[in-house]
Amino acid sequence: MAIIKLYKQIGETPLECLKRFKRENTSYEGVSMTYAGRLDPMAEGLLLVLAGEDLKNKDKYLDLDKVYEFEILFGFETDTGDLLGKIIDSPGRGRSSSGFEVRPQGGEFKIRKTPGVEVSPLAGPGGKRSVLEEERSDGRGPTSKSPFDLKEMILPIIKKLKGKFFQEYPAYSSRTVDGKPLWQWAREGRIGELEIPKKEVEIYNLEMVDQKEISSEELKNQIFKKIDLVHGDFRQDEIKKNWQEIMSQRSKFSSTPGDEAGPAGPGGKRSFLEEEQSDGKGETLRSPSFDLKEPAEKFLVFNFKIHCSSGTYVRALTERIGKELGVPACTFSIKRTRIGDWRI
Repeated sequence: MAIIKLYKQIGETPLECLKRFKRENTSYEGVSMTYAGRLDPMAEGLLLVLAGEDLKNKDKYLDLDKVYEFEILFGFETDTGDLLGKIIDSPGRGRSSSGFEVRPQGGEFKIRKTPGVEVSPLAGPGGKRSVLEEERSDGRGPTSKSPFDLKEMILPIIKKLKGKFFQEYPAYSSRTVDGKPLWQWAREGRIGELEIPKKEVEIYNLEMVDQKEISSEELKNQIFKKIDLVHGDFRQDEIKKNWQEIMSQRSKFSSTPGDEAGPAGPGGKRSFLEEEQSDGKGETLRSPSFDLKEPAEKFLVFNFKIHCSSGTYVRALTERIGKELGVPACTFSIKRTRIGDWRI
């Protein structure tokens, strides 16, 4: 029988996609079928389904290279690496625990040093410093008044990622360790007991395609809409509550016209806007607002296209890019467009 190309929708598991196909094509009822290659519930795109004699060739199809289009949301890091996860690094006010923050400035998004926050020494894989720390070491690092352009900083990172390397499996993945999938170890809070396995992967090409801004309200709406499409037990209620709490906290620091602003920095120190104001160049500050419709709070989403070997986790790649930068990042969307010579 021929290879069947299906389009897995956001919210479906591969098995749910296969069952939907059988419901819509009753001639396949009773036919043994399987899919070659997984896709996360929050991902969409091409799914290859094997039937009949092709079942014995599953490994052959599993090893095919893949092409994905994916988006990275900066400002949040989750335990799953995508939107269907609990936030583990949510720097209220757009600030990263690493000591850097992403802020809109002059129509572009900049990375600057968070005033009053000690920069933590972490970041790159293998214990290496982040791009920000490397820049900082020669005196050219970002400050509250001399930020780096985020786009310019990402370009050398994606160039460096091309080629072969060993990638650690995400904590929330189906990779089995000691008889249990990693996601189950993570749900039990025991992932720290394990040595996470790695797999050699190869990135043949990785390019930045576009970028966009998204408001707090639109971001929250999109996140909740996608999570509501997922069936089964994926901690949906817990995750939505977590996102709601964090988004509400961040909205407190949106601007409201006509009010005075007080000190905002940690330890009673002034915010970076107040510091700029002191030299006559800052903008007029306004008091906090709880209104998620306030346009002052926006987030940045970058779009990428990747051609990679089988087994490459886009979610893990997103986390690595965030760590290289020294700012929180999670996967906003994933679409698989090609498997070997099969395309959507």
